[in-house]
Amino acid sequence: MQKPDQPDWNEMAKTFDAWLPYIQPLAERLISRLDLMTGMKVLDVACGTGEPGLSIARTWKGDVDLTGIDTAGAMVDVCNKKVKEEGLKGINHLVMRAEEIGFPDKYFDRVICRFGVMLFDDPVKGLCEMVRVLKDGGLMTFSVWSSLDKIEAAAIPFKLLAKQFPEDDQPPEPKMASLGEPGILEKLLRDAGVRSYHIEPIILTYIFSNPEEFWQLVIKSGFSKENYERLSQEKIEAWHRALILDLRGHEQDEKVHLTNEALVVVVEKDGI
Repeated sequence: MQKPDQPDWNEMAKTFDAWLPYIQPLAERLISRLDLMTGMKVLDVACGTGEPGLSIARTWKGDVDLTGIDTAGAMVDVCNKKVKEEGLKGINHLVMRAEEIGFPDKYFDRVICRFGVMLFDDPVKGLCEMVRVLKDGGLMTFSVWSSLDKIEAAAIPFKLLAKQFPEDDQPPEPKMASLGEPGILEKLLRDAGVRSYHIEPIILTYIFSNPEEFWQLVIKSGFSKENYERLSQEKIEAWHRALILDLRGHEQDEKVHLTNEALVVVVEKDGI
């Protein structure tokens, strides 16, 4: 089996915000499960360009102490720029690996992570670290994508892209779906020593005015860029045509609807 595809997150920092409107409902679901209260210390792991931590900071206006961490320095730079521009209080962002969180045991009241765990170099170690810095009685919420076949916004362009390569040079599946197959997430939680948890699915429906709008987002955001840059212009154009044609089958009321399943996990530290 080929190693899952992993993008250059420093490069992705330039365009990642293009996806934020589509995944914001997931951030809101994660936040709603945290049961936040004034004075809490919150850790946002793999914060990317700032969410869901920025949403928490905007709502609580300095009444919670929030730290965001990410391995990509360019992502952290984007976060800090947003904090400065918006004048947000009580939020700080640091370059830090999830597998080596530089805070003491039981330091945070809450931990949150949107679409990060499945991208860790070592998901078990990263999850163990997230649990380690969580106080007894604390809550942690995180999300991962389901299996690739349940993520239309990724599966459709990826599978059509793969057809442009010869059978002996197929691109690896996106790592974003690496924890989505049945049983994998549960095993990860057990391996990390987590016993008290709840997993719930959430459907994110992406709606686009037309197929071309989705194509532009795919290209703009660098989706599988390291793969399609290996193709000739002729092959890229063929991929484009195939994608536009396929998306016609996903039109409702003259708009493109793509359904994507994510898994939300709520962990209670008391059960560990």
